[in-house]
Amino acid sequence: MVVWIPLVLAAAQGINSGLAKDAAYRAQKRAQKRFDRQNLEFTNADLMAGHASLTMHRLQQRRQFADSLDQITRQSGQRIASASVSAASAGVKGNTVDAVLNDFKRIQLENQQNILDTEEYAQAQFVSESEALRSQAHARLISGQTGAIQRPNYMQEFLDFTQQTIAAFDYERQFNKKYPTEGLGAPKGNPHGPPGQLPPNMYPLY
Repeated sequence: MVVWIPLVLAAAQGINSGLAKDAAYRAQKRAQKRFDRQNLEFTNADLMAGHASLTMHRLQQRRQFADSLDQITRQSGQRIASASVSAASAGVKGNTVDAVLNDFKRIQLENQQNILDTEEYAQAQFVSESEALRSQAHARLISGQTGAIQRPNYMQEFLDFTQQTIAAFDYERQFNKKYPTEGLGAPKGNPHGPPGQLPPNMYPLY
């Protein structure tokens, strides 16, 4: 029956150690979840704010481009109308008037095309900056993630501790068998000193 005492002690200590490590593991998991959730919330908030700023700037650009197109169309129409009236008043007709009017129309189309090209470039830049914001947010989430917390191997720890306890118990039993003392089956006239006392050079080192 005495042989099982170290095993019982090992089991009790293993259970206590396991409970403490399990509590620490669960606390770390809860802290990790809170951190990851906050990191996700902050990252999404920054992403939405950045995208809102880009969108507002893009809307302003579109309004400016639309106003520029309207202005070009209006100015060109006024020039063509003025040139037509002036030509009619001067009695000028034919290819000369047509050339002047066509030149006004050509300038109008070129100016409109320049604005459309600028609008296309602005749209491409808006898409690129939006993708950059999402990439930055994704990188921030990855860099902010904590590593996986390893769950303690309770069974292995118990087995290791039990093995150490058995080894210590076996060492003590072999030592007592080799150097018995009074009251534990030692012969009469123990040469190792008073009962219960070990030789001076045989005290364990631990």
